[in-house]
Amino acid sequence: MNHPYTIIDTAVVRVGSLIDGTGRPARKDLFVRVEKGMVQAITDTVPSGPHDLIDLSGCTVLPCLIDSHVHLFLSGSLDSEEHRRQMAAGFEDACRTIAENIDCQQSCGVLTVRDGGDGRAHVSRFLRDRVEKGHSLFLAQTPSRGWFKAGRYGKLVGGEPLPESAFLEAITGQMAAGADHVKLVNSGLNSLTRFGVQTTPQFTPDELAAIVALAHGAGRPVMVHANGEIPVRQAVEAGVDSIEHGYFMGTDNLLRMAERQTFWVPTLAPMHAFAQTTVDFSGVAARTLEHQMGQLAFARRVGVKVALGTDAGSPGVYHGTGVIRELELFMAAGYTMEEAVGCAAVCNADLLGLADRGRIAPDMPALWAVVSGDAGRLPASLAQAVVYAGKG
Repeated sequence: MNHPYTIIDTAVVRVGSLIDGTGRPARKDLFVRVEKGMVQAITDTVPSGPHDLIDLSGCTVLPCLIDSHVHLFLSGSLDSEEHRRQMAAGFEDACRTIAENIDCQQSCGVLTVRDGGDGRAHVSRFLRDRVEKGHSLFLAQTPSRGWFKAGRYGKLVGGEPLPESAFLEAITGQMAAGADHVKLVNSGLNSLTRFGVQTTPQFTPDELAAIVALAHGAGRPVMVHANGEIPVRQAVEAGVDSIEHGYFMGTDNLLRMAERQTFWVPTLAPMHAFAQTTVDFSGVAARTLEHQMGQLAFARRVGVKVALGTDAGSPGVYHGTGVIRELELFMAAGYTMEEAVGCAAVCNADLLGLADRGRIAPDMPALWAVVSGDAGRLPASLAQAVVYAGKG
């Protein structure tokens, strides 16, 4: 985690194109006044008075992005042996993988991630023991481990299933140990051999409601892995904060989420990766991706709060570049480039409860991803992003 930043203290920055992270269209030829690391004003003309000038007139400036669904203990390798090694790794080996993945995220202008958990809680320990607070701009939130039911999918993110008795006590203990949010697994995985197969919920509606009440009472949001109509509906009705994946959940659930303002993290990149490999010999992954992109287009039309998360660490989804791929897929589903960036900026900041990230505006810290060329080169140009950070 030794990624370099370009520090801004007090200066006027001339910007070629500015994307503020809200979803509004890019603006050109602006001047941003920064004082002690904070944005003070954004104007069409150069401010009067003496000032240092930083010339980014040949660049596009956007807020540093947020990936709201990652697994930092996995690299995304397509090598099945490497994937198994990372799954079984001890803490020291896991630390090397986690640090490399964080560097990859920062190299693409991603300064914040929400982790989906790992069975050995290595990420939680890494963030607690190996990251010097105040010495890195990178921020990660983690549930430590995800919770799932015995005999069902979830070992990858949870290790041990949630006990049938005293399950609220187990979750309380995890939150007391520092978990930033609660992660539940309420369905199985998507089939790569049979299109549209849905699995039954792992939790009952009463269990979901009790867990949500407990977490919210402790000030923790609840993220839920859920695919299929019934697992998603029950989670949304229980009041969870976000649905992760949401494949085959249907338009009724999307309308329900729009009404309740439930966030959706559609994670298109893993299915796209499967569709590009020989694993998809029957074309199921490609059909599943097409269906999910149709759901995403509908979600945009009806006003669902869509947050961009990549599921980085899944096979073929690499940290950092996975955000570029996810942005491209959002745009293929009908989002403008600025709207897609907004899903990775303001919308994700709202999901994670971060008031000081995700937008460029007066009274916000300067925390920018700067790329060469105009906005039309995005998102590919994020592969060479440079992070500019205010020094207060």
